[in-house]
Amino acid sequence: MINYFSEFIARWLTNNYKDEMPSYQKTRYSIKLIITNLLPLLLIFGYGLYSDTLIKCLICLLSFSILRQFSGGFHLKNADICIVASTLLILSITEISVYVNDSLSIVFNIISFLLCLIFSPSKINNSTRIRKENFHIFKIISLILIIFSLILKNPTVTLAMFMQALTLIHIPAKEVIVNEE
Repeated sequence: MINYFSEFIARWLTNNYKDEMPSYQKTRYSIKLIITNLLPLLLIFGYGLYSDTLIKCLICLLSFSILRQFSGGFHLKNADICIVASTLLILSITEISVYVNDSLSIVFNIISFLLCLIFSPSKINNSTRIRKENFHIFKIISLILIIFSLILKNPTVTLAMFMQALTLIHIPAKEVIVNEE
């Protein structure tokens, strides 16, 4: 769906503004980038306004995003599914975090810390210009963020960082050989 809209808008722009627009490919890519980044924000913002939880939604989004920036994590391959999954995840965290008490918060922070210690940064090789020998800095920043979450004692921040830390787990699939006789 995002590809369809990106292609439609890019084709319209490049046909109607030939002198002002870059190539079709660059325009399509730019529009897709705008849609995939802006749509979840608008949906989360809209839900937050509708449910009177805007601040909580933004705190959740910010906590999740900042840790993800430094720790990396699993990426969905399809942009449409990514938008739906990311939006639902942030909104779910916002609603579920009211059930996170102090004890559970400590447990989530400890698990998040261990996951970041073991797995971060995860899957960032192709998405950053930082050299691999400096990846340890990302790990340190991720751990500091988790410690900050522990000190802050905000269930929304804790749950957002915990869910982000879960995306760091990468278990390579084993090759299965099927004997067809």
